Amino acid sequence: MNKNTRTNARHRRAAKVQGRQLRHMQAGIQANKICFEDHLFVNHRLQLSPGAAVFMLKANMLSLRRTKQLLLLLLVSGMFALLYYSIVVFHLAPGVSTRLSSLHCDLNSFSNEHPKTSARNSPRTAILIFTQMRSGSSFLGELFNQHPDVFYVYEPLWALKNYPDKTHNFSEAEQIRLLQGVLTCDFKNLVDVMPFYLNSKTFGAATKSRVILKLCRSFKKLTRNDSRPGLMRCPIPKELVAEVLGRACSSRRFTVVKTIRLANISVLQSIARETGLDLRILHLVRDPRATIASRLALRHHRKDNVTTFFDDVVDDGEVGGLCGSILWNLKNVTTTSCLRQRYTLLRFEDLAAAPVEHMRRLYKSVGAPLHKAVYRWVKGNTNTSDSNRAPFSTRRRSKERTGGWRSALSFAQVQMIQEKCHQTMALLGYRLVRSAEELVDTSVDLYTGSVMMQI
Repeated sequence: MNKNTRTNARHRRAAKVQGRQLRHMQAGIQANKICFEDHLFVNHRLQLSPGAAVFMLKANMLSLRRTKQLLLLLLVSGMFALLYYSIVVFHLAPGVSTRLSSLHCDLNSFSNEHPKTSARNSPRTAILIFTQMRSGSSFLGELFNQHPDVFYVYEPLWALKNYPDKTHNFSEAEQIRLLQGVLTCDFKNLVDVMPFYLNSKTFGAATKSRVILKLCRSFKKLTRNDSRPGLMRCPIPKELVAEVLGRACSSRRFTVVKTIRLANISVLQSIARETGLDLRILHLVRDPRATIASRLALRHHRKDNVTTFFDDVVDDGEVGGLCGSILWNLKNVTTTSCLRQRYTLLRFEDLAAAPVEHMRRLYKSVGAPLHKAVYRWVKGNTNTSDSNRAPFSTRRRSKERTGGWRSALSFAQVQMIQEKCHQTMALLGYRLVRSAEELVDTSVDLYTGSVMMQI
């Protein structure tokens, strides 16, 4: 075989190999519907030399690889964008440690403060703080609000009672519906009430709960460049409210609701039975004389300290309603076994005098572990000497044993309150004042021993 013959044979073999490569490439491009198909060498009528075909093949393979790389990059970017959105919107389960620098929203602090024991590993407990206006419930509520495993909701019934145009009535059935939804972390049927609750400018509910405040701030940062007028205080989209609040609530072991607007403690019986919740009731009571004095002071504050004769008049109907409600609900509890086994009675004067001791007893009564964040808050918010604190402040001067009412009320006012409330006061361990001199003599103790009991 001469040299020319061998050369021709090599050319033929090379052409066959190149032809096979060409056919495989054509099939792959056709299957994937590559947009530059018409420019390749699928048309067999093209008269290409083997070298040209190889060159075009390599060029298109390189283009295909780059296209695949671009698609992969876009896919990965999309996945990260979805994860980014999910973390911001839903505050996914505790443990998330992504720092969202573009939003300046440090979710590490939000998740790292959460206890290692997940809500999924322990049964949920719902706690309802039941009391009357100006009885110190905001202070008690903060003892739970500061715990990282607590989802705290401040006065949710306010939204029901003050809903625009009174489109929601304040019936017991509606109260049960709202409380049951909040206590069970099921906000699906509250998508109309909760946005109003979160965005009220006069009530400011969103600022009262540590967890809810963080959620609202996160969404505010998402909309920080939004120039629309009237942007909400808590701009969680209405269609996401149920999901956002539900996730934040159910990721914590304890739900705590504080309310002064529930008149009948018996409605909690139906919630406990229908939901199967481990529902605990903390009934906070206070000396009626102190409660009335605090209400009078609040009226003065709301009128910019411009007082009138009527501001100092103690309404006997208001006093009778206050003490009658306490007495009636105490009797309801003692005669209802479903409530009795879930019930703890706490006197505010005892809590204010020894906050750490009663805090420990409270947490034990509801089966909750104490947390150092609660201790820190108690240490920083008791024994303060700030005499100008706001009427809704949660700071307390424990050593005063809340005896400020003795200098705020006249003896005549005290007598009227005692006349209406003597039965309730005797039951709760509050002693009567017998004279004007005794009223201002702070050496005379008007409280019997600590009254914190599970009936």
